[in-house]
Amino acid sequence: MSAFAVICDSSGSPLEPGLLERVMERLAHRGPDGRDSFVSGSLAMGHWHFWTTPEEVGERQPLRLDGLPFTLVFDGRLDNREDLFASLSISAEEGRLLSDAALVLRAYAAWGQVCVERFIGEFALVLFDEYRHTLFCARDHLGDRTLFYAQQGSCVVIASEPWAVVGAQFTAQVDEVAAAHFFAFRAPQDGRTLFKDVFELLPGCQLSIKNGNLAAPSPYWQPDPTRTIRYRSDDEYAEHFLSLMDEAVRCRMRGSTQPAILMSGGLDSTTIASLAARQIAPRQLSTYSYVFDQFHDCDEREYIHSVKEKYNTRSVEINCDDLWPFYNWPEWLLYPNYPISNFYWPLRQRVYRQAHQDGVRILLNGDFGDHLYYDDAGWLADLFFDGQIAQVLREFRYHLSSEKLRGYFFQIPFRRFARRVLSLLPGGAVIRRTPTQVGKPWLTQACRNIFPEQKEGLFSSCFDTLFDLYSSQLSPMDPFATTSSVFELRKPCRDFRLVQFMTEIPSSQLYQLGVRRHILRNAMRGILPEKVRARRNKTGLYSMYFYGVQQQGESLGQFFQETFPLWGQYVDKQWLLDRWNLVFDSGQDGAEKVVPWLCLAYTIWCKKFILS
Repeated sequence: MSAFAVICDSSGSPLEPGLLERVMERLAHRGPDGRDSFVSGSLAMGHWHFWTTPEEVGERQPLRLDGLPFTLVFDGRLDNREDLFASLSISAEEGRLLSDAALVLRAYAAWGQVCVERFIGEFALVLFDEYRHTLFCARDHLGDRTLFYAQQGSCVVIASEPWAVVGAQFTAQVDEVAAAHFFAFRAPQDGRTLFKDVFELLPGCQLSIKNGNLAAPSPYWQPDPTRTIRYRSDDEYAEHFLSLMDEAVRCRMRGSTQPAILMSGGLDSTTIASLAARQIAPRQLSTYSYVFDQFHDCDEREYIHSVKEKYNTRSVEINCDDLWPFYNWPEWLLYPNYPISNFYWPLRQRVYRQAHQDGVRILLNGDFGDHLYYDDAGWLADLFFDGQIAQVLREFRYHLSSEKLRGYFFQIPFRRFARRVLSLLPGGAVIRRTPTQVGKPWLTQACRNIFPEQKEGLFSSCFDTLFDLYSSQLSPMDPFATTSSVFELRKPCRDFRLVQFMTEIPSSQLYQLGVRRHILRNAMRGILPEKVRARRNKTGLYSMYFYGVQQQGESLGQFFQETFPLWGQYVDKQWLLDRWNLVFDSGQDGAEKVVPWLCLAYTIWCKKFILS
């Protein structure tokens, strides 16, 4: 990913010398192909270049086109270029020479700010319109590229990362509301970041600054949870799914160099690898995987090898037995934008370094795949209300006959089915899922009091259910794709068209007769190796986690005692210490595993970037 920074002052006074440089310096890790800037009076724009599409190689931003009074900084990729060419009457020959950034400028010249409604892909942009004296900012539908901003007095600072915004002499302070959300596993719906007074432009939103005055952000798009797709057969759903997934992979294989795949043995990354291998054949696809000799239950080589054998991939397997969670935690590589919440980040870091040494610049992975099937517990109700009563009875019989599935059936799916039926009775209430902190006993009362009252905000209340799905906790940046090795990570499972489709189909396409991801398994017949397609178990890294706990448990227990003042406002100390002992002694899973990690990561982050 490339990066940009923009600073403007509504007073009209020239900007302080070196101000843009301070902000840009904190983004240097995202610019292996150099940087450029534009400064004019009270406006400064800078861009770090990372050329990952063939059309942009050699392009310099901020970008201007002859005859147009616009200056643009752009981080992203447009996936519907041909549609835009047709709408803008651009010939195929001319289009081949246009970068995505240049295409944005042509679209803005034709349609103005509503042009973003026509874009499909990943993007964050800031465009200075000299004619209207306006800075226009926008972010893609799902928020796969990032944009942060802050206002201090008459000065507005915009950048690709929040730490860069803070670099403009803002005092680094923790935002308590954002921190409370962090410990509650939620994303603030008003764009707050962990840095006080620094905000993130939400997915699908735009922002304008006219004559230096910052307007309130507004959505140019919202998901419609009432939209549904209903086909006559499973095969029709599967055919549509395959076409969308194949196109999602194809768009992300467009690169200045040939992309590689970060592949585990799971269904999502192997699907992406299989489709990519078919698309580039007879060229050979490279895949990168972490493997284990010590932790046999974590190793997925049997599935990795089945893809290698079917598609003759160049499979790079990297042993990571020594990178258990909490390994060498006092010397962690720190990331300034937010605490590291992924237990297994050292695995990714090692893989990235190897791929970087091999000259890879673009890496596709299966991240977000689990989110595509987020509503598989509603399958019974969807079958019933779609009139498939015979299938409902089959599901009843199947789940009641299975001791393993019986508890799950009555815990979630049957209850959801019953609530929907009851809501149709006279006087029945429509039950809507809304964010709640009930069932999160680790939160202190002080933390619960911090959460703002639920109000109608930028998004309608019906969006609450889908917010985390679309935003994926807002900033989907992988810190070690840019800090330890420079990569552009691309995630086909977050393709906007695919995500929309998956929220509109019935849940019965996600789960049938005890088998999850029904639509994927149906669509990938003959494409995925059968060993992978038919697998039912999901490999976890639990044994590796608990090994790390055993190695570092005592020192971490002491650490929690000593650092209580930093996280104790949000997490109940006694709850944490009691549960940590359960994890340490018995290997108990759940929040007992996650919350201590968050306390550790938050404390290390605070000490380095807030208190130093």
